Amino acid sequence: MMQQTVTDLLAILGDQALPKNQKQDRVSTLTRQHLDFQTLGRMTLGGSWRDLTEPQRNEFIKQFTDHLLGIYLPLVTEYAGQQVSVGDDHAESNGDHTAVTTVTDHKGSGGSLRQVASIACRLRRSNAGWKVIDLSVEGISVAVVFRAQFQPVVLSSGIDVLIERLRQKNAQVGREEARDKE
Repeated sequence: MMQQTVTDLLAILGDQALPKNQKQDRVSTLTRQHLDFQTLGRMTLGGSWRDLTEPQRNEFIKQFTDHLLGIYLPLVTEYAGQQVSVGDDHAESNGDHTAVTTVTDHKGSGGSLRQVASIACRLRRSNAGWKVIDLSVEGISVAVVFRAQFQPVVLSSGIDVLIERLRQKNAQVGREEARDKE
């Protein structure tokens, strides 16, 4: 699954005929197919997840998903021919699997390869197949990074304040994207 996803991603990013916004749309669709935002969101909120109502959970996942895509899609679409290889995966104690993906690029005029990033994708089997539930870039978990940002807000002000802040940030990104298209 990881190899096919990387192949599909690189085909989108390497298509010089596609405008940037279409690349972002296609990468967004691919990401939504293969990333389990519900589990990632639950992991991000940790123990606070239990205290949420179903409507709060749904709205948090919607805003969190939009927030992540708003942050990472512009970065991904700056692809400039880097090579991406999927290494072996290994089983985790709870039945999850982790696959490590390495991004390399040509260094200088000599053309030697250098590692740009190492991305560990933690996968969990669901009814819809294997889904990525967390990503660790150079050993730093996306869930842990966002938990560190979100937990103080949830503990001091509540989940509704966090959701509203995410909604405002997402609206700002939407306004900036609309302005860029003009």
